Amino acid sequence: MTDWASMDNSARNTVLYLAIDTSSEMVLFASHLLSMLDVLERNGKAPENAGSIRVELNTEKEETREAIRTHLWDEETHFFYDLNQQMENQISGAKGLRLRIVET
Repeated sequence: MTDWASMDNSARNTVLYLAIDTSSEMVLFASHLLSMLDVLERNGKAPENAGSIRVELNTEKEETREAIRTHLWDEETHFFYDLNQQMENQISGAKGLRLRIVET
């Protein structure tokens, strides 16, 4: 899930389906964009379609968050892992950090 990330040219992208770092960044980016939209709305400078933008960003954020929890967490080792597409969507051996995704 590197659609919004600046790491689209990562060598890992050829084998990954979901990467914990870039997927987590997507949740963070969406949260930041929503915060910016709040500021624009408070100052009367939000675009006319702010409501639909908010819905789309919230949907993307929650779907990505759920994908991280569902597909990248390994209960046995208590780590998040990248998901490797070449291994039929099995988690990779590279460990990520245990993190808690919170609302901002």
